[in-house]
Amino acid sequence: MKMNKFFLFLSITFSASVDAMNFEYKGVNDFKALSQYANVGEFELAYQSYKQNCLDNTGGGTGGMRCLIDLDIWDRELNIYCKKVYQLLDDEGQKLLKSSQRAWIKERDYSIALNALIVDKKFKDLHGTMHYLVRANDRSTAIYPIVKERALVLKRWYDYINKNKNDF
Repeated sequence: MKMNKFFLFLSITFSASVDAMNFEYKGVNDFKALSQYANVGEFELAYQSYKQNCLDNTGGGTGGMRCLIDLDIWDRELNIYCKKVYQLLDDEGQKLLKSSQRAWIKERDYSIALNALIVDKKFKDLHGTMHYLVRANDRSTAIYPIVKERALVLKRWYDYINKNKNDF
């Protein structure tokens, strides 16, 4: 009976490894930009669907870390909208945007550092590849909303300025 359990374990492990090897990972640039969707919900559904499919098919552990794309996706959007806003502003507006971004980056970095401290303490006694994935997910889940909100603020500014170009 023990031998059957061993072979079952090997079979499941091998199957998960094959799935992970065959899974087609995507990079951030493989996803359409937010501006190509009707709304934020549709945009999030597209990449969240991929994320879940990725997690389901990579065998868990550190292989799943490449599936945690939320932060990278929203960082890309933040950069897209920051550039768009910058291009629409006059010199004074561009200086203010640069100062605003620098201040926001400092705040973001402090939040990342605090979150890392909390997550490190939470997982200090846990080891193994699955725990690395859970730890990485905790970090991403706490930080990506900060970046997402900034990206959406920049998008709102862009939409407003773009509609009212004559005032800028």
